[in-house]
Amino acid sequence: MQTREDWLINTTHYFPNKTQEQVLLAAEQVFKLSDSENDLQFAHTENSIYVQRTWFAYMVLAAAQGTWHFNLTTSAIENSTKASLMITGASQSMMAMVNVPVNSASIFTAPQTSNLFPFSEVYKLFWGRMDALLYGNQAWLSCDKFIHSQQYDVSSKSVEPLCFNASDNQPERSVFEKFYKTKENSKEDNQFKSIIHIMPSNSQ
Repeated sequence: MQTREDWLINTTHYFPNKTQEQVLLAAEQVFKLSDSENDLQFAHTENSIYVQRTWFAYMVLAAAQGTWHFNLTTSAIENSTKASLMITGASQSMMAMVNVPVNSASIFTAPQTSNLFPFSEVYKLFWGRMDALLYGNQAWLSCDKFIHSQQYDVSSKSVEPLCFNASDNQPERSVFEKFYKTKENSKEDNQFKSIIHIMPSNSQ
């Protein structure tokens, strides 16, 4: 069970020299790149973005469906933006049951389950992609590359909200250029970022 400190470290990130608007637009882009827009729904407020990502999985005589919920809120702190992300999920499975000897079938639907997502890896993946877009100071990692880049064993389950049955698209160069303009700007951001890292609850 994660402590309050664990949750804050995973779910909170600071973006030096970036406005709330820039952070929210980048977050929207990260979600749009993660999967087909047909599987995504967005809701916006002045300082937050709420996203639903729906998934389906089909197996022999069985199927499952679910929705991941992402709630990202922002606040301005000095010359930076503080962002907090909470991920929850809900899923339901269905199974075809063959009746013997009647030679007919019926569908059994399991009760829907919902829960908070406790794995830190998916938050690291999200914040890393945000930094890649906003600063251009690191590579954009696909789901597979992220899993294999970790210094310890990471299962695919730990990144399911962004990766399970997802398109996992790579951004074009034009997408990066949309969020940062020059190397000089990136250099300033990185210098300021080294100071912000002193703040608690950064999940780098």
